[in-house]
Amino acid sequence: MKLANSERARLLTLSLLSLVVLSSTSISGNGATLPSTIPTLQRNSLAFTVQPDRSVRVGSNTTTTLPASTIPKNVTSLFPPGYAIHSTSSFSQQANAVVQTSTTQYQLPTQATYQPPLSSVSSITFTATQTGLSGQGSLAIDTYPNVPVTNVLVTYSYDVTHVHVGASAQLHFSPSYSGILSSETAFQSEWAATFANITWTDMIKSQIQNATLHTISVTTFSGTVTYPDGFTANVSIVLDGVPSGAATDFVAAFEQALASMGVPPGFNPIIQSALALTKSESLSLTYTGSTRTLILQSTTTYVPDLDSQVNNLKNQFFQLLLSLCHSSNRPP
Repeated sequence: MKLANSERARLLTLSLLSLVVLSSTSISGNGATLPSTIPTLQRNSLAFTVQPDRSVRVGSNTTTTLPASTIPKNVTSLFPPGYAIHSTSSFSQQANAVVQTSTTQYQLPTQATYQPPLSSVSSITFTATQTGLSGQGSLAIDTYPNVPVTNVLVTYSYDVTHVHVGASAQLHFSPSYSGILSSETAFQSEWAATFANITWTDMIKSQIQNATLHTISVTTFSGTVTYPDGFTANVSIVLDGVPSGAATDFVAAFEQALASMGVPPGFNPIIQSALALTKSESLSLTYTGSTRTLILQSTTTYVPDLDSQVNNLKNQFFQLLLSLCHSSNRPP
């Protein structure tokens, strides 16, 4: 049976409206009582949009309320019971990509901003971008006057053969501060025992390499400090790393690390395929102290044939798994 274009459009519209109605009644939680240990998820809206290029965009708005029983006691000041986290998310199937966008917004309780470290922070800005297997990002923290640490900036960049991290800050000394920030002399003594001590920096290098399963070989970990006057210090720290051993990239180095743990070889193509699913990604996080508002936004662009690629990835994994099982059952 063939339907005219107007009939097909009417049928599609009725189907989508029915789905929206069913979703809004079944997902919102109005028809059931959830246990108090489960966060309440209310889906305020669900929308389907047909774009001019005939691509379909699926969007949703949600509100999550956390009950007291799921919140650790040490973070109840940040997430008190009954506070809501608002988020929006959408998927769009386009001609050359699948695009996911999401925004999450949360207003911190007033009492949380009165406690350190947030009581000293006027704004936080974090941005990150990735294209293929290369990326970069930065974190900037602005503080109110008369605090121990100001002008905090962290930057990083990476690709398959190199990772770089840099950090800088200005420290302020005062007898009213305890520990190493009580005076320039106290800070110089601590600096001499750490960043000016090659034994200490080598130990930190070793700890980083152990934490990354020796995927990364740390080539540089050092710090510099200048003292413009008797009350401040400008500090910068640099870290550089490359693939460890004879590996030509971090993926190969990771596979070598797995092999050292007894995991059979053959995962490199699977890891490469998984990484190739994402074409690009951007992420931003902003915190504004005057409004106590935290906003997280992200956009991820996947390959256009995402479903097919994911199925191929699953087939690769199961073929490898079956081959390993077959070889392990082979008689000696």
